[in-house]
Amino acid sequence: MKLSIVIPVYNVEKYVNRCLLSVLNQKVSSNEYEIVIVNDGSTDSSLSIVEEMIESYNNVILVSQENAGLSAARNRGLLLAKGDYIWFVDSDDWIDDDSLISIFPYLDSNIDLLQLQYCYAYDDCNKNEIAPFVSFESEIEGKELMLMRKVLPPPAQFCIYRRDFLLQRELFFTPNILHEDLDFKPKAIYFAKRIASIDKVVYNYYQRQEGSITGNFKLKNAIDLIFVANDLLRFVSIKNMSRSYAQYYYIYISIILNLIFANLNRLSKREQESVISLLHKNKCLFRCMLLSGSLKYFIEGLFFCFNITIGLKLYSVFRNRVCL
Repeated sequence: MKLSIVIPVYNVEKYVNRCLLSVLNQKVSSNEYEIVIVNDGSTDSSLSIVEEMIESYNNVILVSQENAGLSAARNRGLLLAKGDYIWFVDSDDWIDDDSLISIFPYLDSNIDLLQLQYCYAYDDCNKNEIAPFVSFESEIEGKELMLMRKVLPPPAQFCIYRRDFLLQRELFFTPNILHEDLDFKPKAIYFAKRIASIDKVVYNYYQRQEGSITGNFKLKNAIDLIFVANDLLRFVSIKNMSRSYAQYYYIYISIILNLIFANLNRLSKREQESVISLLHKNKCLFRCMLLSGSLKYFIEGLFFCFNITIGLKLYSVFRNRVCL
């Protein structure tokens, strides 16, 4: 079997029908792909909707578990999958009707990662926006990509992965954290020997305000982002990376810190103080900004290494001026 589409489902009764229709009604034989649905303890009608929809299909696996989070659901789907390749599709997103016809030819060449193109999709389709393409003229090795400082979009669903590649490298999603993709994707790139891209939009990335980082940033988001940044730094140390490769992860760490800086004012004053205290304990992350090779991150890193509170005030001032 060529492909397993892994779909975690948790309280998505408003969206799961659209997602499943898109993966069930592809223009390829059902023998060539399977759909692995992991119901992660949904408490709404998601499960009953799924059960009704898949009743007449023989290429669907449905399992249920107690709620354990997106990472655990994806990991279970990966372990259950039988396809040569894995595509993690979120249950509020959907794929185009001819996606698999376009993708399958790329899955015959034993690549480790296939980079996909995607569209930001809104309830008002007039707002839909195709994301800037991330593509390569020919196959490329992950480490070569790192030297080019080419950062792939973090969401895991924008790539298709060779299943044996993930299993052999023990590339699983870290349980019980948010922003798990920021931890997973950079590690996958490091190990990948062959990365290719398809220059066609196949994935619709649904933008629902209540589920976005800007609309729902909580204290746990900040705590988990700091955890991910530290985990990437540990990965650099474990692999004993040279400066040229390590810079790639320093860029990711800088992006992660900027996510925290940009959303800190969404927290209560007490929560902000907790995050600032945590940042004080992890000042090593600011040194990564100095070593990232980016002038922007270098300047930010200088301010934050000197004084975090002043750094946040300056960050806020400059960010507001850019927005104006």
